[in-house]
Formats: sequence, structure tokens, C-alpha cells
Amino acid sequence: MAIDPQATSGGAFQEKLGELIASFRDQDGARLPGDGRRTCRERAATEGVAVNAALLEKVRALL
Repeated sequence: MAIDPQATSGGAFQEKLGELIASFRDQDGARLPGDGRRTCRERAATEGVAVNAALLEKVRALL
């Protein structure tokens, strides 16, 4: 069974979900699934990814 959340929320589903997520994130130490991965992706995008030199050489040898 599938339920259209927009139909049952009077069109306010996205807004209500955003408020719920914000209320979780406002709590000290609270995390939601995916928060850690998102943080890692953002850090990697700005700082790059540290790779062991030996592993890097193995990868380069494959290319």
C-alpha cells in the first residue's frame, strides 16, 4: 500500500518534515541517518581524501 503524503497533509508534508528534522538537529548530540555520510562527503569535497601512499601506488599501477 502506498499513501501520498501530500494528499494526507493538506500539501504541508515537506514543511512539516523540515520542522521535524530541525527539531531533532536542535537537540545536542542528536543525529539522523545519513548525517555522518553527509558530513564526510562535504569534508571530502572541500579538503580531499587522505589516501595511504602504498594504496595510491597500487591504484596507479592498475591504471
